[in-house]
Formats: sequence, structure tokens, C-alpha cells
Amino acid sequence: MAIGDHFDEDCVVYDPVYSPTIIAGDLTFHNIITLIAGITTILAIISSCALALTHLFHYANPSEQKHIVRIVIVPAIYGLFNFFSVWRYELSNYLQPIPEAYEIFALVCLFLLFLNYVHPHAASRESYFAGLERRDRKGENKLHDFGSLRWFYAIWILVFQVLIGRIATFIASEVLAALYCDFNYETSKSRTAIQGVQTAETIIAMIAIIRMYMRLKLLLKKHHAMSKLVCFKLMVAIAVLQSLIFSALSSDGHLEGTDSISELDYSIGLQALLLCFEVFIFSLAFWWPFSVKEYSTSRPENAGRVRYNFFRAIFDVVNIWDVVSGLFFTFRALRNVRTPAQNMEVLGMPEEAGLKTVESEPLPPAYPLHPPQSYAAPARAGDDVV
Repeated sequence: MAIGDHFDEDCVVYDPVYSPTIIAGDLTFHNIITLIAGITTILAIISSCALALTHLFHYANPSEQKHIVRIVIVPAIYGLFNFFSVWRYELSNYLQPIPEAYEIFALVCLFLLFLNYVHPHAASRESYFAGLERRDRKGENKLHDFGSLRWFYAIWILVFQVLIGRIATFIASEVLAALYCDFNYETSKSRTAIQGVQTAETIIAMIAIIRMYMRLKLLLKKHHAMSKLVCFKLMVAIAVLQSLIFSALSSDGHLEGTDSISELDYSIGLQALLLCFEVFIFSLAFWWPFSVKEYSTSRPENAGRVRYNFFRAIFDVVNIWDVVSGLFFTFRALRNVRTPAQNMEVLGMPEEAGLKTVESEPLPPAYPLHPPQSYAAPARAGDDVV
């Protein structure tokens, strides 16, 4: 049965859908790329899950490691859903938005991870940034005497807008897949427009995270934040660029089938196959920047840290209330974006308060409202919610 047969009579029917000609032994081109995608996906899942398990078995810093586990399984999720897209083209319109949405969730987790590196106590984070001297990206020129709270709000909004936008475009993609014919010209044009919006949102969020890194790199450097950012950014950039290219070529009718390779082998199969191979490479690359070594309780500097129970660690990772509360905080940030002087007044800080500089005092909070939390103690509810 052709793909279009289960839709209404106006749907375009593609026949054949898959590669029509045997090209090697008993295998068509579609059989070959499905086999390759399956192998690379299995390898990516093994690599990603093994790295995630190392953190779950050495789960001593929940506020950081929960984000790391969420990030390192991105290649496995991408590979799994793209394999099914290669295997069954008629499912691709439903499946491909899922790993893309999770990728954005992981991007937000990367931002929250960086914030935890800078100041782990969410309850006093606004006070910290209100007391952080505002300087340019190079850290050389002082901009004003009103702290960095307004800048913090702006960065937060620019990052979390991608999650809000992706929820909307994900729903739009799934509705489009459910209501309209697969693979026809009009649907392809709509998907290209949605992907254009998603790309713009992702670029804005990435720029915001880079701006934050450039401003606070002295605090983030020892955590290999740049290698984490580059590795994840490169994976996101390749996926976004590749999706745009294939979508544009497909919508303009440049991907025409041959006797050995069908049109959908080009527009869907090859794109998903490339992603399966690429995420396998990134699943290996993630082992260095997201290593568990710094959390190992066997290291002398980690003496006193207590590892969490494996199942408790899993529960902490899948509990996404920290991200959900971050969405609510976005609306609060939009409401509270004020002039620098107003920010100081709202937090009860005099304008002449002694502001801290990243260069002179990198780690302690500017206005410590709560004592540092011991890694050996269970995390407090207020500290884990961003």
C-alpha cells in the first residue's frame, strides 16, 4: 500500500515509496541505509547510555549531574528516532520533531548547568547577579555601577524563549502531520517555514549562552565549559543546517528519484542516515567534556561527598520540575526587567553597594543569603529548583 492510501482521496500517492531496484545481492538502497542506520544507532545508544550510567553510579552533585545526564543521552535519542525514520518513511513526519524538541530541552539544561557552575544556590542567584559588577565581554571596561541583574534576566529570557517556541512549533508539526498528506508540496513548504522559525529561535538561544560564557568564562573555565559548549553547539548546528538544506531541496523539487534510489530515499532516508552516523560520533566525543572524573568520590578533593542511590539518581534526572519552574521564572523575568537602579532598589541594595568583580572574587556569591550546601547532604528543595 502506498503512503498516501490511508489519507483522503486528494492526497498525492507516491509509488514506489522505497528504492525500487535491487543494487547489491538481495538488498535495495533503502535496505542498505536502514542496516547502516541500525548499526550506528546501536553504537550511539551504547556509548551514550554508558556515559550516563557512569554519572548515575557516581551521583554526588545532583544540581550539576542531572543536567549532564540529560545532555549526554541526546545522541541516543536522536539516533533512535532517526533510525525509525529511515526504516519507515511514513513515520518520519511524526518522529523527527521529537528528538529535535529534546535537543532544545538539553540546550536549556546546558544553560542551567553553566548557571550552577557560577552560583549553585538558586534562591540567592538574583542577589548574586545584582551584586556582580557589569563589565563588557572582555571583562576590561566597567559599564555601570548597578550590577548584572538586568543582564541576567535578558540572558535567561533569550535562552528560555527557544523552549517556549519549540513547544509551539512541535505542536504545529504534529498537527500538520496528522491533518495533511505526507510528503506533498504544500506540506513540505509549511515544514520549511516551521524549521526556519525553529532555526532562528535556536540561534538566538545559542548566542545568549555564548554571551554568558564570554562574560563569566573565568568561573566556567575550570569546568571545561567551553569544550561542553563547542561539542553540543556543533551537534546542534550540524543538525539544524542539515535539516534546512534537505527541507529546502525537497520543497523546491530538486531531489528527484532514479531507478535505484527513490525521491524519499534522498529527502528522508539520507538525511536521517547522516544524523544516525553523526550522533554516534558525538556520543564518543561527549566522553571527554562530560566526564564523570570530577565527581568521583575516590578523588582526594571529593572526600566527604556521598553518592546518591542509583534509583534516586534516576528519579532526580527525570524530575524536570527545575526546567518547568524555569519557564515560570521566564515570565517573572519579563515582568521584572527594570532599569539597573530599579533592580538594586527592589532587592534592597543601595546603589553605592560594593559590587563584586569576577576577576577579584570569582566564586563566592556577592550577597550570600544561604550557607553553601554540603554535597554530602541531600539537596534542599529550594536549591535544586531553578
